[in-house]
Amino acid sequence: MKTHALRLAAVSFSVFLAAATALRADAIYVNSATGYSVTVHDSSTIFNTTAGFNGNRTDFGGSWGSQYVGGGATWSGTQSFSATFQANPGSVFTGAYINFGQWSFAVPEGSYVELYMDWSLPGAVYTGSDHTPLYDPYGHGGVYWDIGEGGGVYRWKHAINQGGGGFGFMSFMDFSSLLLLDNVSSFTMSFNLGIAHGGNTFGDNKGAGLGFSDFQVAPTLKAGEPKDPPTATVPETGATAILLGAGLLGLLGASRRLKMNPV
Repeated sequence: MKTHALRLAAVSFSVFLAAATALRADAIYVNSATGYSVTVHDSSTIFNTTAGFNGNRTDFGGSWGSQYVGGGATWSGTQSFSATFQANPGSVFTGAYINFGQWSFAVPEGSYVELYMDWSLPGAVYTGSDHTPLYDPYGHGGVYWDIGEGGGVYRWKHAINQGGGGFGFMSFMDFSSLLLLDNVSSFTMSFNLGIAHGGNTFGDNKGAGLGFSDFQVAPTLKAGEPKDPPTATVPETGATAILLGAGLLGLLGASRRLKMNPV
């Protein structure tokens, strides 16, 4: 029976540790001047190290990119990002603008670099138009985007000997097009993306590459009551830890009773 009690205590402690880890998994950023807070989910693999508020815009930092190395992999692997915006009481979201911040690329002669991206913002209605002209995945490349209800896809390819980028942003929809939101208290923006590259290399045995400095979201707010139902209240971290601790003590007490009163 002692072995049973020890096993029960070990399992209980493992559950407690797992729950305690989950409590501090997501990073929450608050700036009272913006009228909302942002939670960057632990599932994010890029742009998850910092979040800065620039006026009404949130810049998610942590530069990311990929460069082809001769004889190596031609795919960056799939990367992800997810963040939830929560309006302060008395305010609602009416829309959002989204794009990448500064970016740059380099492509040696006879090489290529291509970005694949699928994104979502559930409940959003796109006010711009789709873009397919000049996009040739088998030729020099171009830009393509297709946006439906609550999300879309984006493709960008360059296969000409050239380097460059944008000091402003890379938009994956019409310039300054708003994603409309219907007076909601919160929304979640997420995407998955990856970079394919290959072909020739420069003298350092590195070839085509593409990199980004940050990801930007600019929500629009107004005063009002949300139309969406309120989300369940998340217990304050300290209180939750106390509850978990109490549960652990209860399980340990049960193990003692089992030891004293074997079946």
